[in-house]
Amino acid sequence: MNNRGEQLEKHEVLKAKLMAVLNEIEDKTERDVAIQVLSKVWDAASNMERYIQYGFTINERYEIFGGSWGKLIPKNFTDLTMCITDGTDKTTAIETFLTMEEILANPPQKEVLLDVDPTKKSERFNSVINFSNFLLHVLRVCSRKDIPLDDKRLLEQFETYILKSGDAISATKSFIFALLKVKYLFDHYIIKREFTDRGDHWSLKRLKCYNQNSQSYINTFDEDAEDGFEGNNRRILMLLSAFHVSTPTLVYKHWLNGALSILYEMTDINAGDYLAKLEHLARQFVYGRFLSVDPPAEYYPMIYENSSYAPINRVHPKVLERLKFSHIENNLVFNYLDYLIWCNAMDKDNGQKDKGNCQKDEVIKQFEYSFRSSVEHFYPQHPIDGHPKLDECYLHRFGNLCLISHSKNSRLSNLQPRAKRDHFQAAIRDRKIDTLKLYKMIKLMDENGQWYVDEIAQHEADMLQLFVTDSAK
Repeated sequence: MNNRGEQLEKHEVLKAKLMAVLNEIEDKTERDVAIQVLSKVWDAASNMERYIQYGFTINERYEIFGGSWGKLIPKNFTDLTMCITDGTDKTTAIETFLTMEEILANPPQKEVLLDVDPTKKSERFNSVINFSNFLLHVLRVCSRKDIPLDDKRLLEQFETYILKSGDAISATKSFIFALLKVKYLFDHYIIKREFTDRGDHWSLKRLKCYNQNSQSYINTFDEDAEDGFEGNNRRILMLLSAFHVSTPTLVYKHWLNGALSILYEMTDINAGDYLAKLEHLARQFVYGRFLSVDPPAEYYPMIYENSSYAPINRVHPKVLERLKFSHIENNLVFNYLDYLIWCNAMDKDNGQKDKGNCQKDEVIKQFEYSFRSSVEHFYPQHPIDGHPKLDECYLHRFGNLCLISHSKNSRLSNLQPRAKRDHFQAAIRDRKIDTLKLYKMIKLMDENGQWYVDEIAQHEADMLQLFVTDSAK
């Protein structure tokens, strides 16, 4: 708590502790510059819903991010100090030789950046994570240590790996540069929820400066296919959103740590390589952990030691058991399957386009992930109106399961498959559906005229074949 009676958040306490470390630098000029850089980077990075460039003055943006604000110029903390001191439009008073108690009692106020474009409102984007948890991701990525991704342990982890390290000053400087780098990567290569006049949707965009008076958000990749449904930008967006809706909590967001680790280690980030590495990460999670017949792999070795996974055996009893109702460990099993369905349909359509015969299924093409976390039995567990009960050996099979929202599950749970289909027809006509697996089930029922044991077995075989083919890659 500071002297104004305000309860400080953990990340504010951590900032004060890091400033206290830099306060130990003996040379006054070096000390002042180091504290100034820490304060600027921290304040710029702490707003997770604003692109980091807007946390600096205009001159600093050009120094740090280049002419179009699309490249991280400095390579380390020393380079960064030159960008800040050379690019600063105004001076900032820095108090030095403060005690830890004084810093905590009077935390530095954020600098007001008078030249920030006031039309750039942070409310346009929502981040998939908050700042306190993001700090742990940065620490894990730059240290490559098995750090718990839970901000309840924020101060404890920084005490261990930064504040009480052999050279706390160097460790602090290295971390501050890593914070700048990872936030820049996060802003440009990790999805956000974007709110526009047309509604809200997932976006994968970077900030581009054309001149001092003109900047805009454009696709990170495939710049010419703005808001389209094809290309690698869309594929990366789809896979990242599949990851996120499967683990929407702020803590232990391992997919995000994996993605940031990939980006942090890449010297030249291009869409093809990034997508391939993300798909490999998804396969590690799904086949190396959630559907593994061996002891499931832990997240740290999957991300940092590239632990392997075995191809799926579609008839292995353990695989079938792990796909039954109440045995599915993580909804990424469903959501990654939807990603495979979407990719297969898009690849097939592109192949037909090459032959001059393109008939896209617009429901699949325009599919967007949403937060659906309730596992629904398409043929109900407790049928009403005299309909027969289904034997449990079919009822709980993967072929009879799909994801929908909790509210829809409550309303539709005991209805027959045809009635459930009728409920979703309006959305399908509007080219929308909760999940693509559900869409495939509805289409199969329409083709066969019913949904019973044969359809459950057929659909399950089709879906498992997608896993088998993908896991062999």
